Amino acid sequence: FGADSGKLVFVAGAQSGNAWGADRLLESFDDSSLNPSGVQPNALAIAPYFGGNVPQDIAKENKAGSITVNEILDRAELDMRNSAASGIRKSKQIAVQHNVDLIAYEAGQHITARNGNQDNQELVNKLIAANKDPRMKQIYKDYIDLWFDNGGGLIVFFNSVYSPSKWGAWGHLEYQDQPASEAPKYQAIMEKIDEFK
Repeated sequence: FGADSGKLVFVAGAQSGNAWGADRLLESFDDSSLNPSGVQPNALAIAPYFGGNVPQDIAKENKAGSITVNEILDRAELDMRNSAASGIRKSKQIAVQHNVDLIAYEAGQHITARNGNQDNQELVNKLIAANKDPRMKQIYKDYIDLWFDNGGGLIVFFNSVYSPSKWGAWGHLEYQDQPASEAPKYQAIMEKIDEFK
């Protein structure tokens, strides 16, 4: 294609929770001993997931049996508006300083049990229910707005189709022909795409 074709975007991948690392990475492209060819990235790519600590916090508090789906969604939404938003804003500042675009190579909810908590079936069932809850649609729409309102560009959601399990409810559809009316994350993404047309 050629570097000036406009068809290729050179991406520097980083973590949304580590602005310092992203800054060091982008600075390294100016070091001729590390980058003798002088190739420069066009974009800083992050994965601004939200809700990743929610399941672990619930397990630490021993609330898997008592917490409601609505309370899980409250925590996930709060994390989206605070932690995820902070990571996006800091990453955007770094991208601006280095004159590159900010994009998301992966994005979405990360309300997934880990560190042994994936074997707590009661917790896993509630996390799956939270992902299926109609309220998730508005949380996703707010998340998409948050991304673009803070200078984010291309955003790639993880994962199109994935059956929920103890390893996560990553899919925006649980199976290929699932009705959209049963898939709030999918509905949110499609409605936002229609808004941008």
